[in-house]
Amino acid sequence: MRRDVPTCSIDDRIGEVREETQALGWDICAVVTDKRIVLGLLYGNAWDADPDTPVEEIMSNGPPTTRPNTFLDDMIGRLQKRHLPGILVSRSDGALMGYLWRSDGETAMATGNCTHTWTDRPCSPSEI
Repeated sequence: MRRDVPTCSIDDRIGEVREETQALGWDICAVVTDKRIVLGLLYGNAWDADPDTPVEEIMSNGPPTTRPNTFLDDMIGRLQKRHLPGILVSRSDGALMGYLWRSDGETAMATGNCTHTWTDRPCSPSEI
C-alpha cells in the first residue's frame, strides 16, 4: 500500500489539484475531509475540467475502498476481475490509509515480498 497518495478537499479547485498531483507523479487524487475521511476520487476525465472548477463538482463520489486487513490474494483477484488499476485503503471509520496499486500487489505476491497473515495466505495491503 502506498501511503503517499495525493489528497485534496472538496473546496479545492481542479487546476491546483491537477498540478500538485502530476508533480507527485500520480494520476489519481483522494478527496478527503480534514480528518482524512474518504469522500471521493479524482481520476480520468476529471483532470480535463476547467481549472476553476471545484473538486466537489467533478469528483467520483463514494469510491470503492478496502480495509487494511483484506488478504492480498483476494483483493488482487477482485481488481483483476474488474480490470481496475488499484483501490483506496481505509480504516473502518472511513479514514484514508493509502492506495493499493494492483501491480504492487501482484509483484508482492509473485516475489513473496510480504509477510503472511496465515501460513497459507498472502499478506494484507497494509503489509506491502
